Amino acid sequence: MDYVESSWALITNLVLITVFGGKLYDLYAKSWLAHTGKYVTSGEITYSECAPQNARAMQYLESDPEGNYSTLLTYVYTVDNKRFVNNYLTSELSKATVKEKFKKGAKIDVFYSPRLPSYSFIEKAPSRNEIFKRFFFKKFISPIVFLNLASCIFWYLFLAAN
Repeated sequence: MDYVESSWALITNLVLITVFGGKLYDLYAKSWLAHTGKYVTSGEITYSECAPQNARAMQYLESDPEGNYSTLLTYVYTVDNKRFVNNYLTSELSKATVKEKFKKGAKIDVFYSPRLPSYSFIEKAPSRNEIFKRFFFKKFISPIVFLNLASCIFWYLFLAAN
């Protein structure tokens, strides 16, 4: 009998989907209000960096100064007298936009969820799909795959021999 057909795999997957599905729903329920755009506070950029997305892009910097860049921004904001620090990593901003709008010390609008203030976006309010995607792979798919692999190894080492 293979792991996939075993009752061990069935029970493991039911438990994992129930636990991580509940966690995903809880996070989504707490953060979905950020998409309304009603909850905005002011923030400040504390770190701003544009770097080429890969080593190959380094060759073309002189000929294509607006080429493929990854932008890392760190910003601070306050909600209910609590200070939060967050990061924003994107490849959608041009180097000129970063220098103009997101330089260190720049004031920005921060969209957040009142039920989970540490969850925030800058520049624009997120769509519901962006919120779902942010959590789906990180908080649901990744742990299920990792724990399933661990369960499979455990099954082959200790239960398959019986």
